[in-house]
Amino acid sequence: MIGAAAWLLYGVVESALLVSVAGAKNLLAAAAPGLHAAGNPDFLSAAMGAVTLAVYAVAGALLCAAIALLLVFLPAGRRALARADPEALWSAIAALSVVLAFAAHALGTTPAIAPALVVPFGLGLARLAAASRPRARERWIRATHPLWIFLVLLGAALLAGRRDTGLVSIGLAMAWTGGVLFAAMTWGPPLGRIPAPALIAGLASVIVAATPLARVAALRSRPQPRAAAADARPDVILIVLDTVRADHLSVYGYGRDTTPTLRAAADRGATVYTHATVPSNWTLPSVASILTGQTPWRHGAEISAEHPEGVGISAASPLLAETLSRAGYRTAAVVANPLLDPEFGFDRGVASYEFVPAENVFTPLSRPFLLRQAVRNLAAASLPFAPPDDEAADAAAVNRMAVRALRSMAAVHGPFYLFLNYMDAHAPYLPPPPFDTRYPGKDPAFRWPAWGSRPLTPREREHAISQYDGALAYLDHELGALFGTLDALGRSDNSLVVVIGDHGEAFDDHGVVGHGVSLYQTQIRVPLIVKYPHAPAGGRVDAPVSALDVVPTVLEAAGVPAPADADGRSLRRPNNSAPRWIVSESSQGRGFVYRGALAPPVEVALSAGTMKLILGTGRGEELYDVAADPDERINLTGRRAVPEAWRAVLGAFREQPLPSTALFVDPALRERLRALGYVRGAPR
Repeated sequence: MIGAAAWLLYGVVESALLVSVAGAKNLLAAAAPGLHAAGNPDFLSAAMGAVTLAVYAVAGALLCAAIALLLVFLPAGRRALARADPEALWSAIAALSVVLAFAAHALGTTPAIAPALVVPFGLGLARLAAASRPRARERWIRATHPLWIFLVLLGAALLAGRRDTGLVSIGLAMAWTGGVLFAAMTWGPPLGRIPAPALIAGLASVIVAATPLARVAALRSRPQPRAAAADARPDVILIVLDTVRADHLSVYGYGRDTTPTLRAAADRGATVYTHATVPSNWTLPSVASILTGQTPWRHGAEISAEHPEGVGISAASPLLAETLSRAGYRTAAVVANPLLDPEFGFDRGVASYEFVPAENVFTPLSRPFLLRQAVRNLAAASLPFAPPDDEAADAAAVNRMAVRALRSMAAVHGPFYLFLNYMDAHAPYLPPPPFDTRYPGKDPAFRWPAWGSRPLTPREREHAISQYDGALAYLDHELGALFGTLDALGRSDNSLVVVIGDHGEAFDDHGVVGHGVSLYQTQIRVPLIVKYPHAPAGGRVDAPVSALDVVPTVLEAAGVPAPADADGRSLRRPNNSAPRWIVSESSQGRGFVYRGALAPPVEVALSAGTMKLILGTGRGEELYDVAADPDERINLTGRRAVPEAWRAVLGAFREQPLPSTALFVDPALRERLRALGYVRGAPR
């Protein structure tokens, strides 16, 4: 019973932080109308909480019994049992069992955390020794209470697990509280008289108060360039929406009004590009192309069979931020996708580069070493009401940091560049209320563990689309708040604002679920909306354009010459009459077949006008007229001849040498990518 109670206590300590953060967000939302309290309310449901704590109790009882049996079989253990205080002995065994289980889970996922386990493990051993020594018992039994051990354990783990300042502050608060209580119990008044719930509530208050303060100081800043005294060049805000396909946005004619903010922007003069294509079907190469203006074949940020965690952007490929910084722009970035890690080179040229962690600190993405996640995985595998935790920060969290960056840069004369990345449309599609029920089809029994492993049932597809569309509506709402801040700062008119998706998403279209494994329009046709500075009118541009055009467009607006070998062209001068071939590539094939490190892409798509050719699918050539057949149902191969000029373009594309780029193989980053589904099925 003591073992089960101790494990329940550990579960409560973990849950206290989660509940306190969610509760604080809900209170904040109530106090500030219009501010959405993001999070996953299902995760805090009574059913899920009860099951999680029940699993803790059962696991604790079984593991404590196993440790006790081990002691019985050891001569020294039998002697210790004979003279030990039973209650102290069992509580010591229970505390050690938690630390050992935590260590086993941590070492299997994040070995770097091992040093953080030394102190709690030492406290557990001290409690076990004191249980059988009457002289030591009086001083050390209270000081090594399981509650203090658990606080130090979680605090040390948070400190060792991430560089993130916000989470480090939480770890410091927990470790500091555990240390103070340890010292007080050893040499001071008997704090053991204070009820444990009161102590936990006090700790939660410290954490909730400390986290916003730490977030304010979270910028990793470098020196900013000084702007010229009379610099009238436009500010640049580049917004990348992760996993957003164009045909699910009402500004592109979708039946559900998912994007009223973007529609209003178009009505006020923003330009909507109706046929924008990205050069890849997943984040790492696509965003690298948006920021360099180069194809993945040139900048080298990709994935391969030999390197499933991906490789970084070539040092020979300058990023937009680098070019603008040299031209006197102040630069900042706020990103939610862990793929945009500085280790891949995305922070080059950015003075303040912020990654926004998921605010649920016990998620599989940001906290892979927490014992709670092992319990969550077990529950999710057997229960229909166990949705995944948030795997990335929501748009409101990104906006909070983005607004601080905007206000900071707007307070100084001269132009700035701000890069923003939002993840709300990425699986597992967790729009907050009321957006989760805005569109019909939500299925409370939907189970995520089966996602992507087989074709979707009609009910599953309806659920996924309803939540995806809800996430788009929520994201659009938060974009409205961001644009409102830009207006309030008086920087909107002289700003170049670019909104673009990095890739699309498939809901069993062509037998594909998710993204990264095909080059159909659902994967590579994305929204591209540009608000030009001082533009009296916008309109819609139907000429084919590419994400590679973003860099030349921004540089032209900033008065900076574009590189002579740029792969894109300015969006201000689309030319329907000039021949243009737009190439997209995929490093992953159907069934997650990866290309080799020096091999050409597994699939290549070539578009010219309304015609599109796909090669390498395993189905031979596929030729579509995407204007007449936007869903790509009618393969025209054999009915229409492919011009020889197309084959010459593809041949020249495949003959380009791959760049030399540094490999990043940090195990911790690999686990974060695996949690998002980016590292799977490839040879290790």
